[in-house]
Amino acid sequence: MAYKPRIAILGFSLESNWSAPVSDRLIFEQALYLADDEITLELAGDRAMLPGTVRSFSTAMDEQGYWDAVPIVLAEAPPGGPAEHVFFTDMLKQMRAGLQTHTELHGKLDSVYISEHGAGLSAPVANFQRAGIRPS
Repeated sequence: MAYKPRIAILGFSLESNWSAPVSDRLIFEQALYLADDEITLELAGDRAMLPGTVRSFSTAMDEQGYWDAVPIVLAEAPPGGPAEHVFFTDMLKQMRAGLQTHTELHGKLDSVYISEHGAGLSAPVANFQRAGIRPS
């Protein structure tokens, strides 16, 4: 059997600005927050919930016929304010843990596909506007 490269899939998409309300976990979950098996199910199905970049990439890889997807985390929100900092750092920890766990259990990855878009910001305070915090 031919070797199939293992490619991790992760992503973050948020077009943000300091003038809009903070984008918290709920906003991402209402738009798109998939991890592990949820991504696997989408890849096996019609892929409608996946970001367009992941749909295109995975379709092209399937046409090549020789890859194993390693789903990690995909997060996407509509344009808004900065990502809530605690949510953002938790998501990054989840991404890192997913990559480390896969490597520990199955060996090295061959590649990592990162679907990203936007001028993503993270707010260090959950409601920076009320706290009077302005970016420098």
